[in-house]
Amino acid sequence: MCSKTRQGKLTVRRKTIATRLRKKLQEVKETLRMRLHWPIPRHGAWLKSVLLGHDRYYGVPRNGSLLTVFRATVMRYWCRTLRRRSQRHRITWQRIYALAEPWLPKPPIRHLYPAQRLCVTTRGRSPVRSCRTPGSVLGVLSNWHLYRDRQRRRGKTQGISSRSSRQREMTAGLHEGHHIGNRADCICA
Repeated sequence: MCSKTRQGKLTVRRKTIATRLRKKLQEVKETLRMRLHWPIPRHGAWLKSVLLGHDRYYGVPRNGSLLTVFRATVMRYWCRTLRRRSQRHRITWQRIYALAEPWLPKPPIRHLYPAQRLCVTTRGRSPVRSCRTPGSVLGVLSNWHLYRDRQRRRGKTQGISSRSSRQREMTAGLHEGHHIGNRADCICA
């Protein structure tokens, strides 16, 4: 889905599909109901494995709010299950928060942004070395030719005639920060 960053730039927002989230929460709720009389440490260990698996799969950038919703809902279901175990429940929210601290980890973002994750360095002058996402810079270099908009901004409409002037333009573009990524701006893990 299309979204905006805090700086107002357009970006792709990947979020969990609502039907998948509801379905998984329903499965957790039913399983908690079947395992009603398990001891609390066994419940906690099982819920921790469920949360970690969910976070590992859906822990992409810009999906942190739905990871937090999943954790809070699982915590609420666990509280209801523990309160059903006796007629006089002594499970307060303070106790649930104390139980959730070791057993229900807070969701981290585990996956990197695509520009960092897909950063590939190859030998030679391959354009694969670019570490920027498309549209993240004003002038995009392609096959050592400047993008036409940069020429139009300067009032030039004709192409660059000689190889030496093309190289001068390229060097000028490198100093302005519009270049094919080199190892300095590439965040490779």
